Amino acid sequence: MDKTRALKYLFRIISVRDYLEAQLIKKLISKEVSLEDIDELILKLKNYGYVDDEKYVESFIYFSIKKLDGPYKIKNKLLFKGANLELIELSLEKQYSLEKKRENLQKLFKKNRREKDKFIAFCARKGYPMDLILEVVNQ
Repeated sequence: MDKTRALKYLFRIISVRDYLEAQLIKKLISKEVSLEDIDELILKLKNYGYVDDEKYVESFIYFSIKKLDGPYKIKNKLLFKGANLELIELSLEKQYSLEKKRENLQKLFKKNRREKDKFIAFCARKGYPMDLILEVVNQ
């Protein structure tokens, strides 16, 4: 695929939703775009402000917290998508305080009245730390 077609392709897909830089690179590689062209295209999109990993990570974390996902689950999802570990940890630290985690666990506990063991397993799958889960359950 030549550079102009690749740029049109990128504009088309980023008009629908945001992407991490790593996701766009993967898509361009699958379209058989040369590595030099990929670097140039990604740089161009960054300069236009269309690709911003920090904004993507912060937005992803914000909406995941709203869905009551735990920090481990959020971190793993973002790592799988190709986000930078330092960026993830910084954003999680900034947005997901211990009090917010506790508050979300209490919401889950009120919403899902289950057996104690099942609730603990459920929260662990949602990505919460075990010590915090046990603290909320034993209140």
